[in-house]
Amino acid sequence: MKAYEMMGRRREDIPTPQPSAGKGPLLSEAYDLWQKGIPARGGKQPSPHTLREAERPMRYFTQWHGDVRLGDIGEDKARDFRNALVKMPTRMTDKQRALPLRELLAGDLGPHEPVHAASVNKYLNLLSAIVSWAEKERLVDAVSGFTNPFKRLALTVDRRGEDGRRAPFAEADLKANFGTGV
Repeated sequence: MKAYEMMGRRREDIPTPQPSAGKGPLLSEAYDLWQKGIPARGGKQPSPHTLREAERPMRYFTQWHGDVRLGDIGEDKARDFRNALVKMPTRMTDKQRALPLRELLAGDLGPHEPVHAASVNKYLNLLSAIVSWAEKERLVDAVSGFTNPFKRLALTVDRRGEDGRRAPFAEADLKANFGTGV
């Protein structure tokens, strides 16, 4: 009987502590403010193309770590997210595209090639831009020692060909470079 009562108490809803506002705005709040930009005429605002492109890394990050406060996103969370992104497949089916990121990566990715390093860097740069904007607007001043966790996480992109070697110069390129009188 006592064990049964203890099991019943264990099932009670326990309130989850909410992070304090002293950790800065939620990532989604910073994203919303970044989207609006500076309302002054001539003030820089993200282009419609950039806004569309930023939706995907925002969605993926919140699926991976939740909508957390900027002060709670350390370099460890940013690096964990980057390491998840590198496993994403390219040319996903509509069914795969609809899956949350964790489910997508847990499933069979089969013949799909992983995403290119440049795409991962683009996602990280967009998140970095949102966090940098929040820093510039002094939204994270209350967070002691805050630094943008997405800044130094870019992958090195191999600019050589698929076979690992640099492509040789074409004859026209060689003539253009060495055919002058200099």
